[in-house]
Amino acid sequence: MFTRTLTETISRYRCVPLLLLLLLLAATTSAQAQSTIIVDSTDDSAEPTDNGCNLREALDKLFGPGGDDCTLSGTGTPYTITFNLPGDAPHVFSPATPYPTITGPVIIDGSTQPGNEDVCLLPIADRPAYQVVIDGSNLSAGDDAFVIDLTHANRALGATIRGLNIRNVPDVAIEAGLDDSKLVIACNFIGTDETGLVDQGNGTAIRFNQSGGFGDRNLIGGTGSGDGNLISGNGNGIWLGAAREAIVRGNYIGTNKNGTQALGNSNDGVRMDEARATIVGGGIASGANVISGNGRYGVFITGDGVAGNVVRDN
Repeated sequence: MFTRTLTETISRYRCVPLLLLLLLLAATTSAQAQSTIIVDSTDDSAEPTDNGCNLREALDKLFGPGGDDCTLSGTGTPYTITFNLPGDAPHVFSPATPYPTITGPVIIDGSTQPGNEDVCLLPIADRPAYQVVIDGSNLSAGDDAFVIDLTHANRALGATIRGLNIRNVPDVAIEAGLDDSKLVIACNFIGTDETGLVDQGNGTAIRFNQSGGFGDRNLIGGTGSGDGNLISGNGNGIWLGAAREAIVRGNYIGTNKNGTQALGNSNDGVRMDEARATIVGGGIASGANVISGNGRYGVFITGDGVAGNVVRDN
């Protein structure tokens, strides 16, 4: 019996180096999968300028033909766009045309800018001024800022936009297309200035067009303290056009960042056209939205085929 136990013990511990090796390989593979581009310029040129990597070039590097001033480190997806902008904040990007369409999995994370980390750690009311700003004042009528239109192979892989202040866009700040899924729009100020106190609205803050499905819900906000968006001062707040399985949680929609004064979207806070299986709030205390001060309805549901939607506990 002693021999058997000793043999089993030796055999068991012979497996330890193999286990450690497998863990090391897994960690190495995970690290290699983190593909990152660092944006260090607010320039808007798509041509090589040697002035650093700007946001337009970063998106071109990933989804277009350009981006020669940008370096992609690592392999695999999702890609991550981080920020390391020099000088005093706020760092304002002023696109003259819409950014390149996002066709694959990417995380655009403004909270990576040094000094901007707290915006995605704190509740909306406690956040400092945002340091990474997308100002659409130079765009033409009808222009969007960000368009997500994932290719068929990428539609279940998703995309994330977080930690940005997006303002003064003539049409839609963030627009998503047909069947896009696993999208996360979190921790942004959309339609105000960087402080969350002054109206600098977009035509529409967020519009999902027939997005959703694949069993992965699209998320606007979230239940973490740093997940919610401030969506105020726009023509429309959130517009879900025939969207499926969206979740809207933890946002301030139509107020200032403190939730104490109206800073309304002039039309609807949340508009749901033929939306299905969509949750606004939904029985989780940390997921409650503050929806107030909007010009028409707080939540407006209309159209054929509306079914399975839940609006509660906001």
